[in-house]
Amino acid sequence: MVAITILPPIIPRYDWYLLGISWLLLALMVYITIDNQHRRREVVPRRRHIISRISDWTMTTALLGLILFSSGLLHYQPMTIMSNSMQPTYSRGSMVVVEHGVPPVDIREGDIIQYRKDNISITHRVIEINEDSAGSGRRVFITQGDNNSTVDKPVSEADLLGVVRASIPWVGYPTVWIRELAR
Repeated sequence: MVAITILPPIIPRYDWYLLGISWLLLALMVYITIDNQHRRREVVPRRRHIISRISDWTMTTALLGLILFSSGLLHYQPMTIMSNSMQPTYSRGSMVVVEHGVPPVDIREGDIIQYRKDNISITHRVIEINEDSAGSGRRVFITQGDNNSTVDKPVSEADLLGVVRASIPWVGYPTVWIRELAR
């Protein structure tokens, strides 16, 4: 369990903070389950036994959902904002929830998208949508950070990762601090 908690920061695809917390919670869940199994050997009234089982299943389901969510195996994935380019909408250290698999045709001007350029994930607002100059019928997104004065390079459909659906302020600061220390 310790190796699984320490190694995910090496894997750049995953946000190590949530993945690490998920594994710690999984270890805690396993400990509590084993401890409950030991206690169940004692004579316990039937009602307390049923309540204990319900709480075990609820906790197991919640932790499994958290692990699937944080690892990106579901349709949504949490990501950390690493700069202030989207301030005041999202500050540095905010955690955003990105919906993957959104068809490019469903993206509108004003949506905040996440895309990959030069192996870096960027989260900016779509300010204009054009057709590809090659005449392929594909869309090209013109983006800009809310706090930036210049427009970004055009984003093709192939570079698109997803659309931001929600945010949680300050939750991603441990990720920001660790990445700064790693530089």
